[in-house]
Amino acid sequence: RLVVLRTRDLKSEIFQHQQTQEALFVQTEQFYKAQRVLLTGEMASGIAHELNQPLAGIRYLTQGCIYRLSAEQSDLKDAMTKAIQQVDRAQVTIKRFRNFCHQPSVMSHCNINMILDDTLSLMAAELSRVQLKPQLALENIVLNGDASLLQQVFVNIIRNALDAMEDVAKPELSITMATVEGQAKIEFIDNGKGLSPQALERLFFPFETSKKNGLGLGMIICKRIIEEHHGKICACNNQELGLTLAITLPLE
Repeated sequence: RLVVLRTRDLKSEIFQHQQTQEALFVQTEQFYKAQRVLLTGEMASGIAHELNQPLAGIRYLTQGCIYRLSAEQSDLKDAMTKAIQQVDRAQVTIKRFRNFCHQPSVMSHCNINMILDDTLSLMAAELSRVQLKPQLALENIVLNGDASLLQQVFVNIIRNALDAMEDVAKPELSITMATVEGQAKIEFIDNGKGLSPQALERLFFPFETSKKNGLGLGMIICKRIIEEHHGKICACNNQELGLTLAITLPLE
């Protein structure tokens, strides 16, 4: 009878473990799907910005040429006017593409601690690979925000910290949460290689990266998400080793 009971308990544990793994897999798939949408949106914004500038230049120069044409050059004037119309059409198409790729925020009351807990569960394999257990000092903080987008920010920051500590013999990551003057303050402190003054200055610029295969969009996405939540994000090198990334979010 004891063997039967133990076998039943073991089957129950295996079943619960499978359910947990399946739930984590679904959560991971949802996360990466949301991440792809964010990257697509940010790339669309970057491409739109890069294309709109030369298109505006073409429009301005063509308009200038039209002003300099005489009344007898009506055929050339008509052709240049059509060229301006095509530029306008291209700009409208770019704007529509950018709006289509933009993911709207879904704001609701969310618990920052739960978001961080889900994030650490999602990244458990990456943390385990470098034998890192983050040091946590947390307050229970609830605010109005988009849990999915905030998780994107946390994952990006932690992943950058792991990359920065790649060659560190004993990597350390501290995460603190506290309420300061009506705002939630969240800090991520690592003991990695930090950033040069130039890299620190351009950390939140699009297409800026020191990674071999990086797109340079991660931190600008983080910045825009935090600003969409009416918050701020900043970074500074630690006195000894590593980097501190600080986020402030309004509680109201």
